[in-house]
Amino acid sequence: MPATLVRCVACDNRFDPSNGYGEALEFCSEYCATNFFRCQGCRSIFSHRDRSVRSGNTCRWCLRERFTYTPIGDAPHVGVEVEVESNGEEFDMAYSETLKALPLNFATLKEDGSLSEYGFEIVSRPASYVEHVAAWRPFFAAFRSGKFGRLQAWSTGTCGLHVHICRNGGQPNPFNSPSDIWQLSQHAQALLVCFVNLPRHRDFIQCMAGRDANSYTTFQKKRMATAAQRTGFKYEAVNLEHSNTLEFRIFKGTLKEQSFFKALEFVLALSEFCRATYNVRKALSLSAFIRYVGDNASKYPHLDSFIANRWYGKRDRNGAAVWRLINNRKPPRPPVDHGQTRTEGN
Repeated sequence: MPATLVRCVACDNRFDPSNGYGEALEFCSEYCATNFFRCQGCRSIFSHRDRSVRSGNTCRWCLRERFTYTPIGDAPHVGVEVEVESNGEEFDMAYSETLKALPLNFATLKEDGSLSEYGFEIVSRPASYVEHVAAWRPFFAAFRSGKFGRLQAWSTGTCGLHVHICRNGGQPNPFNSPSDIWQLSQHAQALLVCFVNLPRHRDFIQCMAGRDANSYTTFQKKRMATAAQRTGFKYEAVNLEHSNTLEFRIFKGTLKEQSFFKALEFVLALSEFCRATYNVRKALSLSAFIRYVGDNASKYPHLDSFIANRWYGKRDRNGAAVWRLINNRKPPRPPVDHGQTRTEGN
């Protein structure tokens, strides 16, 4: 009596189950069993490229369910989106090693429409600066050792680094005084947005970000009265479309440890500066902000060193020069003016 044929769960071809492959003999050939698997979590069939690097019998989407946006550490909380590019030969290695290099449930990997087929986005959960330092330093050490292959960000021209900062640092309780609760008021948010978009700050922001305006990051004319209001357009230097965070989209993608922490420190320093300075003229003064960073150099060491090296073209207060000594105070004017609808291509 001929055997009853069944369909392969991978390619849908009929085959004799007595000649099947895999633990449940549900694959028709060794090729299907090698390149596909059934997730023990959701019981769906996936390509081997979607296998979780932490649990070989689980898909990466089931693993992602454990990733949450619950903040860790003390406020203010920041989250990052790091866009990176790999290549066809090393994509799988870069993808799996990236997850291994970061703490469990601290980050997840996502696709991004602005990247190539072999690009992905590393998205962290909201965390304090201290938690970010502890989580990312092993990642950058692994990158320097070559564990990710030719993974790149800065040299691609397509990758960005987006930094989110929370609008509020948590729910108040009876034991908190108002000054103990970290939050960005509407006034502070307006100051922050105006500071980044001010035309006279353009050279400094361009130096800090490593790039100028493009189709994914535009600068607009802002007024204090409306700067904190949503515009319905997310591709702004400071995106207000998220209900819980402000998103800084200005930074060029980087896999250099010092540049990464410099970006986080800039967002934190500017937020603290704006929330502590009610006077509009002082809050929108670049020299006042730079003095604030210098006065708090122990809190923002990468940012303070960057301003000394790249903005003023001098060695920092410790005599070191992590970045090349380039005076960027008076660079050539950028080709696109504030308020124009035309933007540079990414």
